[in-house]
Amino acid sequence: VSPFTSNKKDSKAEFTASSMTLKRVAEFWRLFCVSDMGHPLGRYSLIRRSYLDSGPYPSRSQSAAEAQPIGPGMVELFPMRGTLIFKDGTKFAGDSFGKEKSIAGEVVFTTGMVGYPESLTDPSYAGQILIFTYPLLGNYGVPPKEEWEARKIHAAGVIVSQYIDTPSHHSSEMSLGAWRESQNIPALEVKDTRALAQKLRSGGASLGKIVIGKNIPFADPNKRNLVDEVSIKKMSVEGKGRKTVVLIDCGAKENIRRSLLDRGVKLITVPWNYPLFGNDGAGVDKLKFDGIVISNGPGDPQMADATIDTVREAISRKMPTLGICLGNQILALAAG
Repeated sequence: VSPFTSNKKDSKAEFTASSMTLKRVAEFWRLFCVSDMGHPLGRYSLIRRSYLDSGPYPSRSQSAAEAQPIGPGMVELFPMRGTLIFKDGTKFAGDSFGKEKSIAGEVVFTTGMVGYPESLTDPSYAGQILIFTYPLLGNYGVPPKEEWEARKIHAAGVIVSQYIDTPSHHSSEMSLGAWRESQNIPALEVKDTRALAQKLRSGGASLGKIVIGKNIPFADPNKRNLVDEVSIKKMSVEGKGRKTVVLIDCGAKENIRRSLLDRGVKLITVPWNYPLFGNDGAGVDKLKFDGIVISNGPGDPQMADATIDTVREAISRKMPTLGICLGNQILALAAG
């Protein structure tokens, strides 16, 4: 009996109402903490009604036919499950927060604490399933396109330890999950990314796949010419300056272009297979420049045979040449 109420009847009704509320809360947390993640409700295994809805919570044993569809007044609770599978058969289960589809690629990891939008849009990660070892991802959302490293996400899939779906940043335009879904990219929240990093650190990059629903075969992206897939198709000219630099685009990050322009040069960006020194004598050898930058990029550098030939010619002409990431590997191959 409440000491603040003199009417015993009112006190009894108040106590009963409070008990019912507590029972509802207890039932919610039971469902939340002890759920069957393989429940046949499809995308979400359990659904929770809004506080204003007086109907009962769905039972864990409720079938898909008996369950009410998610609609107004209902909240999605548990995400669909997926699995990261390595070529050697090792499996890691996780929750999906991107596009719900299966994807195969090369599994790699990054230890960066910030900069996930830049990493995801970096063409160097084309064809790869990227694991972020930093425990929190998505906390500052997704910035405007002007701050991306490319026009789209290039990583084939994403693995994180803890996804934050409530971003807080003045420049955020959407959540990481919404971005990945809009870009048709799958993502999993796998708790033990430390174990994943240790596995890759010991054994090196490995083929793998994210399986959400339909299973798919393994696929090696390095057997494709990824440089050709991500490189620009036409030459472009930007900036003004006394010096002219040619950027061979093998999958160049936007920040390379921005950094060169900030230093007051005229920048000519060409495709990876552009005949820079006029191989066919069609007049392209009239292009005047003072130095070459070979950009970063994805995949096997030996696939960029045309770029290797161009750089070999640049070395023979003693042309100042800089290679970044994949570009450095191409420079080494051209030098023999």
